[in-house]
Amino acid sequence: MLLAAFLSTQALALPSMEMTLKKLQENPQQFEHALPEKSAAPISHLMRVASSEMKLGCRQNQFGVMKEAPGLNDRAERLVDEPQKMVRSLQEMESKGWMKAKLPELPWSDSYWPLALGALANRYQDPFYDFDKNWKELFTYGTKTVSPQQLIKEDRHNELSPSEKYDLIMGDRSFTLTRAMWAEGEGYYTQYGNVESWMGLCHGWAPASFDLPQPKKSQTVKEPVSGKEVTLYVSDIKALGTLLYAKVDVPTKFIGGRCNAKDPAEVDGRISDPDCRDTNAGTWHLAVVNQIAGNRRSFVMDATQDYEVWNQPVVSYNYRYFQPQTKKLAASIDEGKLAVADFKEDVFKKYRAKEARFLIGVMMDVTYGVENSASTEEEQESYTRTVRYTYDLELNEKGQIVGGEWYQEAHPDFLWVTYKDERPATYGDNLFESWSAGERLAPESLRALKSNSQEGVPMSNVVRKLFEGATF
Repeated sequence: MLLAAFLSTQALALPSMEMTLKKLQENPQQFEHALPEKSAAPISHLMRVASSEMKLGCRQNQFGVMKEAPGLNDRAERLVDEPQKMVRSLQEMESKGWMKAKLPELPWSDSYWPLALGALANRYQDPFYDFDKNWKELFTYGTKTVSPQQLIKEDRHNELSPSEKYDLIMGDRSFTLTRAMWAEGEGYYTQYGNVESWMGLCHGWAPASFDLPQPKKSQTVKEPVSGKEVTLYVSDIKALGTLLYAKVDVPTKFIGGRCNAKDPAEVDGRISDPDCRDTNAGTWHLAVVNQIAGNRRSFVMDATQDYEVWNQPVVSYNYRYFQPQTKKLAASIDEGKLAVADFKEDVFKKYRAKEARFLIGVMMDVTYGVENSASTEEEQESYTRTVRYTYDLELNEKGQIVGGEWYQEAHPDFLWVTYKDERPATYGDNLFESWSAGERLAPESLRALKSNSQEGVPMSNVVRKLFEGATF
């Protein structure tokens, strides 16, 4: 109820596009350094992004010197599912009705399972699991003060963490996967005395949220050693799917650059590391339109431009044109298009693609999936956030997109997606093809299970069957 009340007071729409353009025209440099305008998000997400929003100082004094035409690692055809069918003409996109599009199904929301809280060892239903404690204190509590064996002895099975429940229902009383979860944050804590709150499994949640079906109900499973019933909540099942995609090397397609620098070096006011100049605006437009409207499948974007990584699945978009020189909304391509030679105040002039003959401004509202907090609820709501990106596109003589420039420094860093129909595979999968919940594992199967668990990997066939049972 508290969260619902909060969201009802925060459900603010984006300002009008005319108002956004007015801000751009009045003070372009201030506009560039500002955060993108955005709609409200769940309270967990608002808390989560605060640290990254305070790190925007790493991109100061960059107006007018962002990025040239797309490089070899920045091509939209390297991302979309069917590159042979890519539409490159802005006019053709419009004629197909692709100025806006939305996925038929929303990616599901769930926790990003922060390493600081133990990843999947996070006992989110244990009333004494104090989220204000640091990694070391939580580790001590979860492994020594109140061990999983003690919770089991006290018949508090449903307070176990997702990894503890997985170990239990698989008959692994040494809790191998849970120990691996604690090890995820141990190295950071040992080296730095802290595990940063943004570190987690969002790189697993983001693709799993649209590759795996939305779990809708809890499952009750008998653990094979004692026969006791253990309830796997929807969040427990989602957590295992998230972990599977985070730890298994699923084939992916990736474009853009991963910026690993907190303070990227600059030469003459321009960031010298191409990985820190992010995805070209033209590449972004081609990718989002062709993948969402053309292929009807999501992809993942890093929603921040600094060294932190926030992987978010894209849900929908809609855009309008504006004239780059007047900064006025345009009702058509012809009304918004401006010849490169006629743009006398073009601050990006020396970075334009050689083939560029015309420019057109684009204002795009992009909606992406966001995380929420783990809970015992069934039929969980999928949360989203909407942001506005402002940029221009460079068009050749045929009206095809050949590049572009961002008008704001806060924009997607890199983009990636799993190959369509590719799914994670784990060692020993063949031993679990006929696995049934509650059964005792044969010695060979238990060895394969523990071998995967030591690497922090759940068995893919087990996860798949848990999702199937929770979906139908």
